[in-house]
Amino acid sequence: MKASIRFKIMGALFLIALLSVTATIYYSFAGMRQVIAESLAYGENQGHQLAKDSRKALRSRIETDLADSAEDQARIIGLIQENIAGAVNGVIDDVMAGRLYWGKGNTEQLRMAGQDPERPEQFALCHFAPGVPQNVRNQATLKKLAAAFPFLYELSKSSPFIESSAVILPDGIQIFHPWRNLPADYDARSQNWYREVLAAKGKIHWSKVREGVMVCARAAYSDSQLLGVIATEIPVDPVSGQVTAIRSGYLSFLTSSDGRILSGDKEFAALSGSAEELKRYIQSGKKGVFQLKGGKGPLLAACAPVPECGWKLVICQPESQALKSIADMEKRLKTDRETAQAQFEGRISQMTPGYILIIASLLILLLLLGYLLARQLTRPISTLMESAHAIGSGHLDNKIHLHTGDELEQLANTVNQMADDLTRYIKNLNQAASDRQRVEAELRTAAAIQADMLPKEITGRSDIDICAVMKPAREVGGDLYDYVFIDPTHLFFVIGDVSGKGIPAALFMATAKTLMRGFARNALSPAEILQQTNNYLEEENDNCMFITVCCGLLDCVTGEAVCCNAGHNLPVYLHADGNSSLLKLPAGFPLGPFHQDSPEFYTEERLQLKPGDALVLYTDGITEAMNANHEQFGSGRLQLALSAAAPGKGPLRKTMDSLLDIVKEHVGDARQSDDLTVLMIQYKGVAQK
Repeated sequence: MKASIRFKIMGALFLIALLSVTATIYYSFAGMRQVIAESLAYGENQGHQLAKDSRKALRSRIETDLADSAEDQARIIGLIQENIAGAVNGVIDDVMAGRLYWGKGNTEQLRMAGQDPERPEQFALCHFAPGVPQNVRNQATLKKLAAAFPFLYELSKSSPFIESSAVILPDGIQIFHPWRNLPADYDARSQNWYREVLAAKGKIHWSKVREGVMVCARAAYSDSQLLGVIATEIPVDPVSGQVTAIRSGYLSFLTSSDGRILSGDKEFAALSGSAEELKRYIQSGKKGVFQLKGGKGPLLAACAPVPECGWKLVICQPESQALKSIADMEKRLKTDRETAQAQFEGRISQMTPGYILIIASLLILLLLLGYLLARQLTRPISTLMESAHAIGSGHLDNKIHLHTGDELEQLANTVNQMADDLTRYIKNLNQAASDRQRVEAELRTAAAIQADMLPKEITGRSDIDICAVMKPAREVGGDLYDYVFIDPTHLFFVIGDVSGKGIPAALFMATAKTLMRGFARNALSPAEILQQTNNYLEEENDNCMFITVCCGLLDCVTGEAVCCNAGHNLPVYLHADGNSSLLKLPAGFPLGPFHQDSPEFYTEERLQLKPGDALVLYTDGITEAMNANHEQFGSGRLQLALSAAAPGKGPLRKTMDSLLDIVKEHVGDARQSDDLTVLMIQYKGVAQK
């Protein structure tokens, strides 16, 4: 239901009042909320500043403590390595002092590979590397080597971090404690660490960590003669675990000087995306405290060098754990702010019902005033509406009388003028409708006359078959076709297209058709018919109209056809087997514009039709028929359509219907833009009786 003007005026006043009061109350409440928010924000800023200062001081203390812890733990690892190196040096010193009495030991404590003891720590493995002579691999050698067992046993027990110890003699004889089962082709002399020990020239050497194990070894020399190598194997994880055991909640791991992880792979994996950043920091040689990204948040990290072997110890502590007290204080500040804000909001909520009551009272008063004002304003409009309804019902002589002195009076005068104009318009419209009906009747008569001028269907002949169609784009068109027997065996046929459409084109077409039929009955050749018709048309052609024509003469006995063209579309020669081609006729010049003195201006072409062959003449309404995409039908589609429906021995009408269906399918819903005419003549070769 549509709202009246009175209702709209009341609604507008009510809406304006509602918006005004609402805006006032809104800004009042907004002002109070802003004061509250600013007060809370000031307190919050002071709290944040306090937390920030506390965080800064606490962080500085934590970083100092973390750096000191890293250096202390690095020194502890260094002391562990010093202890192991001292034990190795002690064995070397015993060898150099002559306290290793070769040949005076218990051979029962030596076992070969494959002799698995129940308690490997009570035995040592005597292993002969490939290349050791067989005459050395005997009991006498074992007895000589047994003296090394007590030294190796004490060396293995000297530190809880030593996993095993060994004596490697230059000739390939090797002793390992505790006993282990080694492959027969194992040779410690081929290991990288062994070559590195020899390169150290009698000094303690710490190897690189390989598969979580490092080697501490030293070579013993006498007068530059290598006596052997004392070596120990130390797993890295227990050494690194010493730090973790001391500092609960910390992440720690050992790296080489180039940043390669030696122990603590799980701790290292917790660094998430900062692994590469850590490696770059270690490779830079810096020490101190820095920050890393962890999988569960930022980490504070400290790096310190291990003096004995060039390692780096990294200790990490989650920043959230280090600064937990500050985070708790910030949480309390946030909770206090939320509590204060809730109290203020509650006070505002208590004031809201009073404001709502005031607004409701004002709105009711405004509605009453709006109704009175709207009724006063809409009285002239009601009068104007009633008079407009009367005019709309056909009472155009009804006049509106308003004397308000405003726009409504002007509107009333305009409506009165409109009624007068409408009266005159209806009178003129009735006259125009009468004239249009008369013209349409005349056009229908002209269309009937034009249809009557078309040749009648030829029946009773077996030597030829003729089928023709003409569809004007308007009531009457400018296309023409005609055929007539000038004697019992010769058929004259013609098709043409007049420039333009409608009545002028139809009259020009009728004149040309009458002339050509008359000249054909006088036994003129096709070229003479075109020349004579052109000259007659040119004499009275002040509007310079023209017509394209293609005509011919068919001998129905022999099948010989003589064709001549005057600027028209080339006919299609449709063979009985379905093949088709365009006749190669000279283009010629359309009829009407210019006088021609000789029939030789138009060239005749002869062709021999075989039984079943047909000539298809058409206007450009076929080839230029367009679809909605502005694609023309074209001569190519025309030939394909004719070949697909070649009549052979069947009726020519079937070919015509097939062609028209294909053209209609191509055009679709697009409007016909030109006259469409097709003339088909088939030579059957059967003599007329």
